[in-house]
Amino acid sequence: MDFKDFIDDAKSKILGEKAKGENVRGGFVDGVSSILGKGQEMASDVAAALVNDFNEMLPVLSLAGYNLRQLEVELGVPPKIISHFVFDGEKTVEPHVALERLTDNSMGYNLMKALMYAEKNKSAFSFTGLEFGHIEIEMGVVPSVRLCYSPESRCGRLTEISRK
Repeated sequence: MDFKDFIDDAKSKILGEKAKGENVRGGFVDGVSSILGKGQEMASDVAAALVNDFNEMLPVLSLAGYNLRQLEVELGVPPKIISHFVFDGEKTVEPHVALERLTDNSMGYNLMKALMYAEKNKSAFSFTGLEFGHIEIEMGVVPSVRLCYSPESRCGRLTEISRK
C-alpha cells in the first residue's frame, strides 16, 4: 500500500466510502471533530459510571479511617478521577475488613489497596520541616499514588522553630 492509498483508506474510514480520491478537507475536519465529540461523550459516560462506583465505596473507606478531602473529575479521553484522602486515627473497621467489603466494587477494592499501601509507606520518607499531609490517588488508565508532604505549620502544627 503506498502513501496515497493509505490516506484514501484513512479518509474512507472517517468519512465513508464516498471520500476516496476526493479532496474533502472540510469533511475530514468535520469527521475528526465528530469522532472526538463521540469520544468525549463516551468519556463522560465512563466518568459517570466511575462516580457511581466511587459514591458506593466512600462510606466503607470512611469506616476504615480514610476521609475524602477533595475530589477531581477529569473529563478527558480517557477520563480520570483524582481523590485526595487524609488518614484518620479513628477506625470503625480495620482496613482488611473494609477490603473484604469492597470485593464487588473493583474501583473501591483497588483504591482501598492503594490507601493501605500508602499508609504503610507514608513514614518511609523523612523531609526536614515537612510532614505527611495527605494522599492523592489518580484512577485512570495508568493509576498513580502520590504521598503529599507540607510544611509542618501548614498542616496545623507549629514546630519549635516557627513558634519563636
